[in-house]
Amino acid sequence: MRCFSNRDGHARTRLRGQSLVEFALVIPIVLLLLAGGSDLARAYFVGTQVADGARQAALYAADNPGAPTSDISAVAEHNTGSNGSGLAATVLDCPPSKLLVTVAPATPDASATGFDDQKVTVTCHLPLLTPLLPSPITISASAVGLVAVGVLSVASTGLPDAILNQAYTAQLVASDGTAPYTWTQLSGSLPPGLSMDSAGDITGTPTATGTYSFSVLVTDSTSPAAQTATATLSITVRQPLAITTTSLPDGTTGTSYSAPVAATGGATPYTWAITSGTLPAGLTLDAGTGVISGTPTGTGPSTFTVTVTDSTVPTPQTASQLYTVAVT
Repeated sequence: MRCFSNRDGHARTRLRGQSLVEFALVIPIVLLLLAGGSDLARAYFVGTQVADGARQAALYAADNPGAPTSDISAVAEHNTGSNGSGLAATVLDCPPSKLLVTVAPATPDASATGFDDQKVTVTCHLPLLTPLLPSPITISASAVGLVAVGVLSVASTGLPDAILNQAYTAQLVASDGTAPYTWTQLSGSLPPGLSMDSAGDITGTPTATGTYSFSVLVTDSTSPAAQTATATLSITVRQPLAITTTSLPDGTTGTSYSAPVAATGGATPYTWAITSGTLPAGLTLDAGTGVISGTPTGTGPSTFTVTVTDSTVPTPQTASQLYTVAVT
């Protein structure tokens, strides 16, 4: 058994269950046969090469969950066929046309809890013509790569705020463990109008304001024993943000002026700004309170737009109102 670390450092792979099937030779006999150029010696060396192809492909499959079978087969063939290494690759390689690579989930190993199994089998059908061996002879080797999975947890710590009567969507996220994940609501309640599916998608249109708390369970696909994790989450449904001040009083040159702009809904604190036009000369807008104040220094009408931004998470709401203030 060998242990390896993949490049990102999060998974550990190891091998188990490596075996040669339909192939057993004794080294001293092989050396004698090799001296005579026997096909039996060729079978021995190809067998060692087939075993290496299975081993390397199994490690690759474990370190690269979800890798396509074609990529895993390419690794096996590289270490088994004419592109491999060593004497067996340069002189006694398995002809590519006689090579078969299969990839399948391995039978769960009760001693390998917390690991995902991937079994790779490499088979070479040697076209031998010799009195000592039937034609063709089949040499097979299989190896199982196992990748250690991290402890499953719910990565979603806060969900987006919802707006009353507006479409809502959020995705629950898990970390570590083995995908795919299955989600279940354990307790509590989602906001009226929202629902959660087994993929962790929360969707719908909320029909009532308030903060709603609920518990979720996530189950992963770790073999042979699935992991689970729970978390308590909440969603706050807010009223749409709106500016309630519809008009502002006119002002008089040289006379102190103060007029608040008010808003409702959304989440406080609010931030206020002039987003078009200009205030009358001498007046300013307080970004924190929405109060327009000062002492006008000119005359005539001024038209401007006031925009309020709230603290809705993660996307703040905004609302705007156009005003005209005349200074006489």
